Amino acid sequence: MGAVRRHLVPAGVTVVALVVTVVLVRRYDWEPAGTILAVITPALTIALLAYGTPLVFTRPPSPEPDPAGAGPPPRVDGPPVGALPARNRLFTGRAGQLERIRRQLQAGPVAVTALHGMGGVGKTQLALEYAHRHTGDYTLIWWIDAEQTTLLAEKIATLARPLGLPTTTVPETASGVLAALARRPGWLVVFDNAEHPTALAPWLPTGPGHVLITSRNPAWEHLAATVDVDLLPRPESVALLTHQLPGLDPAVAGALADELGDLPLALAQAGAYLARTRTPPRDYLAQFRARRAEYLATGDPPLYAGRLDTCWSLSLQRLAADAPAAVWLLQACALLAPDPIPLALFPTLPLRRRRWWHRRHPPAAGQDVREAVAAAADYSLLRHHDSDGTLTVHRLVQAVIAGQLTDAQRRTLTDTTTRLLTAATPTHQADDPRSWPAWTALGPHLLHAHSQLTGPDDPHHLRTTTDQFCYQLYARGDYTAANTLALRLHRDALHHHSPDHPTTLAAAHTLATTYNALGHHQAARQLAQDTLARQRRVLGDNHPRTLTSANNLAAQMYAMGEHQAARQLAQDTLARQRRVLGNDHPRTLTSANNLATYLSAMGEHQAARQLDEDTLARRRRVLGDNHPNTLTSAGNLAGRLGVLGEHQAARQLAQDTLARQRRVLGDNHPNTQQTERLVSWIDEQASRG
Repeated sequence: MGAVRRHLVPAGVTVVALVVTVVLVRRYDWEPAGTILAVITPALTIALLAYGTPLVFTRPPSPEPDPAGAGPPPRVDGPPVGALPARNRLFTGRAGQLERIRRQLQAGPVAVTALHGMGGVGKTQLALEYAHRHTGDYTLIWWIDAEQTTLLAEKIATLARPLGLPTTTVPETASGVLAALARRPGWLVVFDNAEHPTALAPWLPTGPGHVLITSRNPAWEHLAATVDVDLLPRPESVALLTHQLPGLDPAVAGALADELGDLPLALAQAGAYLARTRTPPRDYLAQFRARRAEYLATGDPPLYAGRLDTCWSLSLQRLAADAPAAVWLLQACALLAPDPIPLALFPTLPLRRRRWWHRRHPPAAGQDVREAVAAAADYSLLRHHDSDGTLTVHRLVQAVIAGQLTDAQRRTLTDTTTRLLTAATPTHQADDPRSWPAWTALGPHLLHAHSQLTGPDDPHHLRTTTDQFCYQLYARGDYTAANTLALRLHRDALHHHSPDHPTTLAAAHTLATTYNALGHHQAARQLAQDTLARQRRVLGDNHPRTLTSANNLAAQMYAMGEHQAARQLAQDTLARQRRVLGNDHPRTLTSANNLATYLSAMGEHQAARQLDEDTLARRRRVLGDNHPNTLTSAGNLAGRLGVLGEHQAARQLAQDTLARQRRVLGDNHPNTQQTERLVSWIDEQASRG
């Protein structure tokens, strides 16, 4: 009773200090309180449990040699296996990684290997399989759940009994275990789900044995050799599903693996659900696609630590306390496509609460983004690729996070992500090759965000940006993809807006252009004529968009063989654009380029040549020598020269144009191939004299 009374006062003081610290953290966001809390919590635990035992705080001592006469450690028949989970009978593949673990652990007398990767990727199962496969190689194997670092001493102290060591206080016993392992050969200790290398480092045993660590944190290089545990290769994913579900059609297994992203935990969850409910796999696949978020919370594979949603929810809860900006970043990424996300998409983050230190010392531009990325990466909730400056978040991680958003959060984040996507629109025009890498990175996220739009009140700017992306596909020569997207955008615009709405008219213009590129001239002409009539009625005859539609209709007329009507409309349009936009505006030059083609088709080759020469000179000055539109004008002029019999000049210009197009557009671009045919035609005409 005296011992208990002796500790009532320090325990009471500790409780009061703990309460005050929590208030400072939650109410005033006082950062040093976090450090105090980290010290007080274990102190309180020990004070309440120790009762009459004097409180002693010790670190594991450095290993010391055996005292004289101590003798060798006791021998144990067979390897003692402590708390080793049951072997996963469904374990499949990973042969290369198992061999790599074996080589790394056998590389030296003291070996530490860390398996790192996102939650659910199979780190624990890989470590478990290694332990079961190599029980004959060790005299002792011990499995430690290392997630709670404050309990590590207690977990290590449990090794005292199989080692034949006396037990005293937990810290002293743990220190004795580490000293014994430093002298004893042939052991394997597995620290499962360790999160913080610095917290685990003092408790890593040394000596002639092996340490295997599993962690979501990749930062183990200074303590251990590392193995990056990634998604399963597709054949192994299929094998895992067919092993769990005998008789499963490999094609269905492949489709399911693709939908689940080859994530082992997701595959096991789906397999467990199918095995228990006997749902036909094809039905499950269809239902999963339709109700992904709901099905992520179903199934409970016994060999994994909880359901898929729980797996990441725990990490998110911790991250919310430590780095709320990282949670916001993940929530925003959850509303984007499961493709590499340009980090430049997030120039800054809207921190919910600035730390007191940041209020006095504001972070440098982009620093808060880098800190958020690092925090999320520590939990393997995303991956940061330095090589191309992108982030990747697994599709199922996205689904779990998105499924936890409230309606208000989703609306706010949707608005934010659409604005970020629009702000990231390349500064160069969509037909400028300099913009194409940026469009390539942005495109999947634009399409994903656009697919989430549900009504006429959704952001107009996102629809406009997506239409620009569609035109970029056309400019790159991917006419089929451009037409497919343009058709989708036009139907979507008609569903949410009137035919006269600017969004609908822009989508109609792009769709008509792609129809024409694919040779659907009648459909292109009808749509272009309707669009021009609406633009004139809504915007007036001289509005830039009306004039663009007029130029578009002239092109459709020309494609239909209506050369005279095309020429008249093009001449009127060019005159209006020169007055409204100026002689050097890119749209004016596009109309001039097209008019020259119509003039040539009507036999007015000299007039076409003069207009081509003027257009080429202006495009070179405005757009540059290697812009696709400049090269189009150069190719057109080479054709006029060939028609006029100036074969030498035509050949030189055509060959120079072809070389530039191959560099800028590639060999397979329609414009490049057209110029190749032009060069052959000029050579043929020259050979005829």
